[in-house]
Amino acid sequence: MSGAQEALVGAISAHRAIAGKYKAWVRKHADIVGLRHDPVERECVLMETELGRLERAAQRRMCVGVFGASQAGKSYLISSLASKPGEQLLAKAGDRTLKFIGDINPAVSGKETTGVVTRFTSTETLEDPNYPIELSLLSEMDIAKILSNSYFSDFESDALKRVSGDEIEATLGEVALAVDAARSDRAYDLSAYLERQLHPDVYRANFAQFKPHWGRISEILEHGAVADRVRAYSLFWGRNSYFTEVFEKMISALEDLGHADRCWATPEVFDPQANVILVSALQQIWNGSGLEANIRTNSGEVRKVDHATLSALVTELKVVIKEPPADFFGTTDLLDFPGARTRSEEKAIDETVVGKALVRGKVAYLFDRYLDNRELTAMLLCVGDGPQEVGPLAGMIERWITVTHGKTPQARADQPCALFFVATKADLTFNIASRDAVNMLEDRMHSMLERFGGARSGDEAESGAASMSWVREWQPGSQFRNMYWLRNTSQPSTGILSRGEKNTPEFEETGFDTHHTEVFKALREAVTTSAKVSQHFREPDRAWNEMLELNDGGRTYLISNLQSVCHEGFKRDQLQREFAEFQQRLERLLREFHADGDAERVFKERSRAVRAALQDVRACALQQKFGEFLLMCYMSERSLKGILRQLEREDPDTGPAVVRKEDDGWDAIFDDDDEDIAEDEAPEMPKERHDVFADRVLSTWSDQLQAVLENPRVSRYLNISPENLETMFNEMREGAQRAGLADKVAQTSRDASQFPRSSERLIPHKARMASLTVNHFVNQLGYEAGELTLKDKARTPLFDRPVTPDGGVPDLPKTAEPRAVKMAQHWAWAFKNLSESNARTDDGLSGVDLAANAELGGLIQAMTDSKA
Repeated sequence: MSGAQEALVGAISAHRAIAGKYKAWVRKHADIVGLRHDPVERECVLMETELGRLERAAQRRMCVGVFGASQAGKSYLISSLASKPGEQLLAKAGDRTLKFIGDINPAVSGKETTGVVTRFTSTETLEDPNYPIELSLLSEMDIAKILSNSYFSDFESDALKRVSGDEIEATLGEVALAVDAARSDRAYDLSAYLERQLHPDVYRANFAQFKPHWGRISEILEHGAVADRVRAYSLFWGRNSYFTEVFEKMISALEDLGHADRCWATPEVFDPQANVILVSALQQIWNGSGLEANIRTNSGEVRKVDHATLSALVTELKVVIKEPPADFFGTTDLLDFPGARTRSEEKAIDETVVGKALVRGKVAYLFDRYLDNRELTAMLLCVGDGPQEVGPLAGMIERWITVTHGKTPQARADQPCALFFVATKADLTFNIASRDAVNMLEDRMHSMLERFGGARSGDEAESGAASMSWVREWQPGSQFRNMYWLRNTSQPSTGILSRGEKNTPEFEETGFDTHHTEVFKALREAVTTSAKVSQHFREPDRAWNEMLELNDGGRTYLISNLQSVCHEGFKRDQLQREFAEFQQRLERLLREFHADGDAERVFKERSRAVRAALQDVRACALQQKFGEFLLMCYMSERSLKGILRQLEREDPDTGPAVVRKEDDGWDAIFDDDDEDIAEDEAPEMPKERHDVFADRVLSTWSDQLQAVLENPRVSRYLNISPENLETMFNEMREGAQRAGLADKVAQTSRDASQFPRSSERLIPHKARMASLTVNHFVNQLGYEAGELTLKDKARTPLFDRPVTPDGGVPDLPKTAEPRAVKMAQHWAWAFKNLSESNARTDDGLSGVDLAANAELGGLIQAMTDSKA
């Protein structure tokens, strides 16, 4: 590694360690963090994970991914980049040479065949010449992500089963762990993946009941025996027996291989009967392929694995190019991804479809995995002729752009573009009449770009437009302009003379057909005049001319432009930009609970943030959406009933709760004979059931606010930025804690418990009273009507309501008032006062746990010292 690379790795590693220490601090000082405990802890866990991935990525070679829909021309593009013109792509396999097309990957025309990523590289890491084929493998967590993704994405809702809280408890109750099993965060990675992949409603419906159990699930996944881990993982696909059996088969093989991340094989794994890189082998996983491969592990031991199981486990085949054709292979690897597939919705889950579902889930996951691991610095996006039919493709590309370049045009400003949009079947434009050239070219550009992702109308069109916003504005005021034409010169093209058998080294283009001169002339003029071509090609004329080059088809031009991003510095700069965002996030987290003694500065900073938030509240109210904002913050009686029933299941024998009193009369019954028992030695009373309920209510409410914050569609709809939503929710949480909202909820539970009813019959009443209490706080932020006054001329009492005289009618104004806007104004004034009261409690170091604060200050200083 270079010095700059080592410095970046060191800085990332230091920040990852700080995130881990802050996570421990948050867990230790839950009383300080309050209602923010769960979201802050989760943020620390995920940040620690992400920084670990970033650290590993900074130590690896740069990669260019070749991606697109099935049959979009990826195979030819890869062959043209990884081999010299007119030559076959040859791979080194120890002392053998294999033809990539034929010996490794069979040529199957018109069909997407591979289910693995193929890495084309110039670097060889040969451990044993008898086992020259290097394969990378899925991890246990990867397999769980694939199966859970497939379960929720490839079947109709009627085929799915929601796991209840009782089932979770029963399943986890079957597992016995060692008493000293260390705390684990393992399940949070799987939870975050599913939360990102699934629709928010689907995630909440299927995983909200997991919340009390994440810690226990994590411990089992980290420390449990194989059978116990299988039980825990099965919860993520509804405990479906078919999925669980496939999972058992795959992790049993992983266990046998020592949970290695890579292994080595002989060329026999490419046996045509069950070639492990093909989806046809993977689909045989239920019954097995009948072939076993000899696999060498990291320790040098040899194990036997069925080809179908191995095919399911392999993420990547490493192909060492015998003669690298371009200089960039000195620093860069090419990654060929399986074609993106449309997800299907099977009606039922059985052995006939589980293999196909595994293929779709794995292919979709591979892209996510490599992106999460920052293995895709640049991308060659292959787009064939006509509209793009794979719905998820647009979203996948947009996510890659967000991670590597930034979500907005402003974030992408002044950055080199590493997305190469390749129109791979440019020769199909030759099959037209000359008079149709202009319209045809415009239509094809429209199909490839504006309709990218398959959006048609309604919600789909809106979604497609959002996904393709980068096409219209890549950088501020500038459209995306990095398109290329590519033509397959290994087979005949209309209007071009050739000789030799197609798709062989003997095939050669010899010239242009004079009968097609008018068409070529018309197409060249169309390129010059087309608005869409000039918008999206940096050098339209040159790009067209390069594509027409005989026996080249635009290959040389594409490679020359690709060279500009294929170096260590480009990847390092990309990772550095992302790391800077992590630094800002971590610093915000650390400073949230740190008191530096400068109360005036803290007050001013919070006041600025509140003013910005209230500007968005005003915009939201003027668009008649403020009521919907409040509704999103309310707690429903249904969710509160769920909490109460969950508490009943956790402690069903508690019996009726007792109202606490200063002196309940029991002390007089006991005499004073036991004076030797010191008062301070009395056992600590367990937390009262009503207080446990209140704590759970406030924690769930806090999580609900966090879910609203993390849903980008909510922010766009309400016209409240995520930053301002975060400010509002943090102030509301702090205000609720300061106002004793938990005590008020607990009191409603105590009051309800005085009625002589069974616990089950009390649940609706308790839920209703708790809901009213929380939602009243949301509506008025702890202030009662008339407690504050607005600063208007009339000094209007806050949250005033029309006066209704006895036996009369309300004192209404002569003209109708915009009540919704007025309500928002009152709420905004209450929020301003709430935030000021919150800030005033942050008065320097008064009341601060000095030891905890000093520990936090040390982490902030360590982060400052380690910035790269």
